[in-house]
Amino acid sequence: MVTAVFFGDSITAGAGASDPTRRWADLVAAALDWADAVNAGHSATILQHTPQRAVATVGAAADQNGRDTYLDRVAAHRPAWVLILYGLNDMRLNDPAITVERFQADLGEVVDGLVASGVAARRIVIGSPPHLPAGAYALHPPWDGGGPALHARYGAACAAVAASRGARFADVHRAMADGGGDRLVSPDQIHPNDAGHAVIAAAFLAAIRAS
Repeated sequence: MVTAVFFGDSITAGAGASDPTRRWADLVAAALDWADAVNAGHSATILQHTPQRAVATVGAAADQNGRDTYLDRVAAHRPAWVLILYGLNDMRLNDPAITVERFQADLGEVVDGLVASGVAARRIVIGSPPHLPAGAYALHPPWDGGGPALHARYGAACAAVAASRGARFADVHRAMADGGGDRLVSPDQIHPNDAGHAVIAAAFLAAIRAS
């Protein structure tokens, strides 16, 4: 049994941070003295399960999707808290099988499964997909399927799942937009820099500390 598991893609794994201690997950763990926290970030993955294999060329995106791996990556640790930051890659991956509706349904299944495994709903925190600069949506094919409107829909899906399950919601996207916007993103235009990771951590901490 551990205090917390951080569940997400490359941003949770720490991409863009200059040092592992500057990852948003590590910053949250340090602030709350979660010395045994587990980082279950997996780069280049999406959350939703897809029945198609059109994305096989990007490997882990479909094969290691969050919905199909959360039992091993998260529930097996028997965490007291689970912090989820998924959706950015789902939004960006340019494949017709990848939809915001499927993302919302699969995120709901993950939360339901975590609650069934013993995690209290109020100890699950769902973050909205982080900020991207306007020009970033067209970069890095096949990760070029998103846009501002779709980005907002994924954020709304995260909020809806949190509200419907009694979980907590961290509006990461809004926190980054208000806290520096493009200045919080690394030169690759996708991953947050150290300042961006700090803002993400602050958004999660605010959600955790809310009544």
